[in-house]
Amino acid sequence: MALIPAPIILSKCPVKQDASPIILEIIVGNAQLNQGSFSVKRTISSPASIQGELRSGEPVIIGSGPELVGQRLSVLVTVATIQSVDTTLTFKLSGGTTNINITNSTQANAIGDVVVYEAYIRFTNS
Repeated sequence: MALIPAPIILSKCPVKQDASPIILEIIVGNAQLNQGSFSVKRTISSPASIQGELRSGEPVIIGSGPELVGQRLSVLVTVATIQSVDTTLTFKLSGGTTNINITNSTQANAIGDVVVYEAYIRFTNS
């Protein structure tokens, strides 16, 4: 079993100044096994203001725009290749001034390999 890193997703999310919720969703393709988690922090060493588990296709509200400004969303998803060596992860973040929708594809070397997807999003004023 090999551990294969996917290209890292780095982005900024300008937020609305109203109380619109910011919603995170991941979608893992090809019916692969996956496990995911997220956290929102002001700095790498500060305690998380929110954290939780992610499941493919299940949206999670992570907060409202004004309370997230200046914080960073970290997402880690591991995908075990059981159906094919092709893996995809679609990362969706909605509720900001523009929606983020990024699909990342990484091929494993063999069935049983694990692909690691990471995303880091900084919340900013619009």
